[in-house]
Amino acid sequence: MLHRLLSNLTRTLRRSPRFIRTLVSLRALKLLDREGLRGYAARSERYWPLDDEPEIDVEPLRGPIVPPIPAGSDRDIGFPYPWSARPGFVCELRDVSLVGHKPMVVTQDGRYVLDSIVPTMDDNVKLDEVLRRVIVRHGFPKTLRGFTGKDRIRDRKRELGLACLLTDGLQRSYYHWVLEQATKLRGVDEFRRRTGETPMLVLPRGKAPWMLELIDLVGYGDAETFEWRGPRDGRAERLVMPSYPEPTPATCRWLRERVLGGRPVPEAERNERILIVRGDGPRWWRRAIVNQAEVEAALGDLGFRAHKLAELSVSEQARLFAGAEIVVGAHGAGFTNLVFSTSTNVLELFGRDVRPHFARLSHVLGLPYRYLLCDPASVEELEPPAGLEESGEARTPRARDARPGLRVDVGELTRALGEMGVR
Repeated sequence: MLHRLLSNLTRTLRRSPRFIRTLVSLRALKLLDREGLRGYAARSERYWPLDDEPEIDVEPLRGPIVPPIPAGSDRDIGFPYPWSARPGFVCELRDVSLVGHKPMVVTQDGRYVLDSIVPTMDDNVKLDEVLRRVIVRHGFPKTLRGFTGKDRIRDRKRELGLACLLTDGLQRSYYHWVLEQATKLRGVDEFRRRTGETPMLVLPRGKAPWMLELIDLVGYGDAETFEWRGPRDGRAERLVMPSYPEPTPATCRWLRERVLGGRPVPEAERNERILIVRGDGPRWWRRAIVNQAEVEAALGDLGFRAHKLAELSVSEQARLFAGAEIVVGAHGAGFTNLVFSTSTNVLELFGRDVRPHFARLSHVLGLPYRYLLCDPASVEELEPPAGLEESGEARTPRARDARPGLRVDVGELTRALGEMGVR
């Protein structure tokens, strides 16, 4: 009985974010933060800073959405880790262990490199989640020995030479991978300029075709790639390690210029009015506009065209947004393409969930931004797209995971557009 109680307690603790945070705060798990990584790499003279960033007001990048939601609104207001617009760098680490499904990086002396999965230490749930997975898989004693350098966790069957990890984020999330992984190639650019070498690019399991297209567009189509199939572990003889990217002005400009091939859309031709339409994926109900036809008809009279971005290539999406006068749509990954815009107006629609990702991105890019709060739709109001319903592939949303869509007040929408100068 006592053994069972202890076993259950251990299982509960090792899955608890609070327990993980306690281990980190007590330094039971040794971490190498950004400044520590900078010093660690500089001592080996394998450290190269990236260009300085222009000054930017970082206050809107720290908290929830700006301008704030009016008091008393029944909304789920959240915010991800804060952005800082700090200058980045790239370094080279020798003989590192690669642990887990992400994977995360462990140095020769058993220190976990924080920038391999997160940009900051501030109560970051991503760090908790990754460490929890490692402890669940390896057990606490072995994990602790691995992080103190006494028993490095590795699998000799997976040996990489010169490599760079593009595996973090939510793996196949367009937003996270474009802004947090593909932008690491800016650091690889600097490494290649300094050394003349191009590392193998380690991609997430089940890499999407648009990842390979984006890699090709930014100039690494001829680089060797490797698909990381976690949770197996491994080792890299030499690891090109950019600091964890944040969407700074310089990084966004680098990505835009690379993808557009130095061929920006002339200002006189930036007249496209875009309405983002949600796709027909398996979770079609997330942030779906239940009166989509009404919205399309009203905005069609104002010169808007509806686009399902999932049906376009990365290059086509980039050119579309580069030529956009204004973009309207429910919160979703399609707004990531704002990174290819230079003077686009943004109107984002929210239901119950309110997130600041694209308000922040618009601030970094200097784009005029506005949001409109819409009435959340109930699960009963959601109907699957006709194509899915006819094919029998439509899934029925459950109340607890539906993140129900929204109903747009067309009158409020057109008034907001009028105040933005859209006639």
